[in-house]
Amino acid sequence: MSLKSVDQYAKELKLDYPKLTEFEALNLAIGMQRNEIFRVGLNVSSDDSYPSALETLAIALGFHSSGSGNVIDALKEIANNIESK
Repeated sequence: MSLKSVDQYAKELKLDYPKLTEFEALNLAIGMQRNEIFRVGLNVSSDDSYPSALETLAIALGFHSSGSGNVIDALKEIANNIESK
C-alpha cells in the first residue's frame, strides 16, 4: 500500500476547501498523513472487520476478554504474567 504524500493531501484539501491558506492545508495534510501511517502501522481496519496488531498479539499470547477488558489491560496482564515467571 502506498501512502499519499503531504503534497497530495494538501492539493486535495485546497480543491475541496479553496479558502485554506497554504500553511493551513499543509498543517492538515501532515496530520492526515501521520494518521494514515499510524493506521497502516498498527494494522487498524477502518470498519473493525479484523483485530488491530496489538489485539492480535494479545489474542496470540492467550488473552481472552471477559467483556470488560481492553487491549491495554490485556497487555498489562501479559506483562505481569511474564514478570512473575
